[in-house]
Amino acid sequence: MLRDSQIDLCGQVDFTRTQPLLGRDEAFSFACNGCGNCCRGREDIVLSGFDLWRIAARLRLPPRIVAHGYCRESIGQVSRLPVLRLAPLKSQHNNCPFLTENHCAIHDAEPLVCALYPLAQEISGEGAVSYFLQPTSCGGPMFSAKVEDYLARYDVPAREAVDVCWAQTCMTLEDTVEELNTILSPVLARRLEAKLWQALYYDYEFAQPFLPQLERNLRWLEGECAKLRGYQEQLSTKCIEKNDR
Repeated sequence: MLRDSQIDLCGQVDFTRTQPLLGRDEAFSFACNGCGNCCRGREDIVLSGFDLWRIAARLRLPPRIVAHGYCRESIGQVSRLPVLRLAPLKSQHNNCPFLTENHCAIHDAEPLVCALYPLAQEISGEGAVSYFLQPTSCGGPMFSAKVEDYLARYDVPAREAVDVCWAQTCMTLEDTVEELNTILSPVLARRLEAKLWQALYYDYEFAQPFLPQLERNLRWLEGECAKLRGYQEQLSTKCIEKNDR
């Protein structure tokens, strides 16, 4: 069963899936006419923090600038975690902001959901990674490939450990945020959201490796969550003392 964080962060993948999981040595087939329509009219291409860092490195811009310039920010309705999506260009028929004619302008740093397509990924709480085929309706020539060969073609195995770490981080934070949101005041809850954005997406140098920065940010976030909990306890104590007078 998928965690709420994966439901919120699934991007274009329908996680009420009926498609079977594929073994890495299994073959799959799909039709593709190279039209680029999988990049058009899309409002559901979700980025992980690692995706944003890769795009920032490709553009040589701070992650926060890339997010504000090319993405749409929200809070997951289920997980209450930050969700970052590529923002379609209304002036270009809601196309992906990085679509140039029929090609991706950041192909060497494209988000995971784009690199995988038409495959999709599931990651369990234990870190097991699985893949399945999404329904496609583009038409065109049929292509066949082994899962492992298709993944290697787009360099997915090289980033798999980071994607597992990201998924497990979100699953853990989902529980932490759920518990904090039951006790924090609205003002402190908004502070928590800002700190989550900073730790997961913004406070990164594109010239430095991603994982050590994520680990540093999570240590900082743990301390900030403890402070918020302490602030709430102080507020609650003051409220009780006031009511007792």
